[in-house]
Amino acid sequence: MLGQALKGLPRDSYRLMTKYTVRPNDDPQAKFDRFRQVLNTEYFDILLMHCMRSAQWPDETRRIQDAFSEAKSKKIVLAKGASVHGLQALAAFPGNPWLDVAMIRMNHAGVRMDTPDMRDTNDLGDVKDEAIERMDRALNA
Repeated sequence: MLGQALKGLPRDSYRLMTKYTVRPNDDPQAKFDRFRQVLNTEYFDILLMHCMRSAQWPDETRRIQDAFSEAKSKKIVLAKGASVHGLQALAAFPGNPWLDVAMIRMNHAGVRMDTPDMRDTNDLGDVKDEAIERMDRALNA
């Protein structure tokens, strides 16, 4: 629907951001091409890896990060980044040189909270202090 809605509009008249759900056997280039076709665009202003939850996401997604970086070098993506769910994954955001954009999930209503075991719950969850301390150390380094 969005691709159709944008048809005919000058590409420099809007900014386009979308999220990429990381799956183990993805062919990133094929996915980028499909996204561009569906959205009727040659490039994305911002492309984010969606829903990073693991504290080890920078290592676990290295192959996808490399594909994003290559797409950026080809101007298919102008800015690359990730969206985070939970403090464990957030602790790996400060100082991460790969990120151009970091989208932080804010949950003002306290529903569908992220828990340390990386599941959604309607409970308030249990955020361990070491995740907060690790993030504070990274921000103050």
